[in-house]
Amino acid sequence: MNLQTLLKIAEDAASKSSKIIMEQYGADNDIQFKLDKSIVTKVDLESEKIILDILKSETPDYSILSEESGLSKIDKSEYMWIVDPLDGTTNYSKKIPFFAVQIALVQNGKVLLGVINLPFENITLSAIKGEGLFVNGKKVERNSETYQNSQTSMLFETYLDKTDLAILEKFKNASASTSIRIINSACTSMVYLALGRANIVIDRVDKPWDLAAGSLLVQEAGGTVTNFKGEEFDVFNPECVATLGVNHSEMLQILNN
Repeated sequence: MNLQTLLKIAEDAASKSSKIIMEQYGADNDIQFKLDKSIVTKVDLESEKIILDILKSETPDYSILSEESGLSKIDKSEYMWIVDPLDGTTNYSKKIPFFAVQIALVQNGKVLLGVINLPFENITLSAIKGEGLFVNGKKVERNSETYQNSQTSMLFETYLDKTDLAILEKFKNASASTSIRIINSACTSMVYLALGRANIVIDRVDKPWDLAAGSLLVQEAGGTVTNFKGEEFDVFNPECVATLGVNHSEMLQILNN
């Protein structure tokens, strides 16, 4: 099965799950707490079922790693779907419109394609590695100059622990013109970066399903994604610095100072 066909499968799954998410937006979502104290709602589970049913039907020989149900491994398969059926569940449950559906396909750990749908904004970003960024099916032609701005806008995914607070202090001290936002949805942050609504995303607290698709979308938009050392981003070790329209090396220097 070619990548264009696989992308369409992922886009269809994300679209159908997003429809359910918006139909129940603002309703009583039966919140439960997981072992890590994060929350899950019935909508997370309904969205996940829609996506997994489609992926399993269309690609029965592929493994799947999904936030709520974990790993469904197919022996000898080099392909794996990585799914977040509702990133930003806390936002969603509080009627804060920063949440997303994420689906990525990896081959031996490398992201081949990615889809992120922002249900509230009715926006879908998708990409196949090496083929550019698409927004609602239309290819976006951009270069880094499009995003140059006197103020650096940073989105920070954080637990606000001592390490994260130290990172915030570094960027505050480095530039008074750095605007920092915390929106509690890594997928949304990466979409906003790819769209040029931000210049940098820093994340050291999330999982593969939070960053797999977004890392590809940012790269296909012309951005750079690495770990904190400036090495190649590893989706299974999601320590992430992603930039677009700013000097990536300078951001790493501030981070590691």
